[in-house]
Amino acid sequence: MRWLLLFVCCFFLVASEEETIVWSATKRLSWANFKGNPVQNSDAVAVTASGIAYEISTINDGKRVYYDMKVFAYFSPQNSWYKPKHVNQNVLEHEQLHFDITALYAEIFKQRLQNMKFGNDAQRAKARIKELYLQTVEEMDSVQKLYDKQTEYSVNGSAQMAWRLKITSRLKKYLGNAGS
Repeated sequence: MRWLLLFVCCFFLVASEEETIVWSATKRLSWANFKGNPVQNSDAVAVTASGIAYEISTINDGKRVYYDMKVFAYFSPQNSWYKPKHVNQNVLEHEQLHFDITALYAEIFKQRLQNMKFGNDAQRAKARIKELYLQTVEEMDSVQKLYDKQTEYSVNGSAQMAWRLKITSRLKKYLGNAGS
């Protein structure tokens, strides 16, 4: 008996008709990617909406369950916005690093999945995967908040540089030189 079960989970709403940008070490965000309407009464001058998505396929050949995993970080242009009169290149680099932090945590989640012992109980595996996902997203959210606080939302240039070096270095550990 063969069966296929597919699990899909997204941190942010990713509707099939909604445009998304998958993170790449070689492609950087531009202000043209930020297509949402700015929240005028917000103190923020820009917002990056990014998240981690995953897809897990299982195949049961009657003796064993096999797992195929895809994990990626994405950016949602429709939910990301900026106030043109209040931004500059430093702010764009700050927003890019938010996306890079999301990519780092996608890689951390991927590694956690690769280290996980799934066994033959697909439902139990699904529950454990969801638990790992939520744990990873919670950690990522904490890091995103700390990044904003320490960089003063891009105002503190030396802190911004330190964060860029730290995140780039950590991404390189997961991706090799493609993360630079």
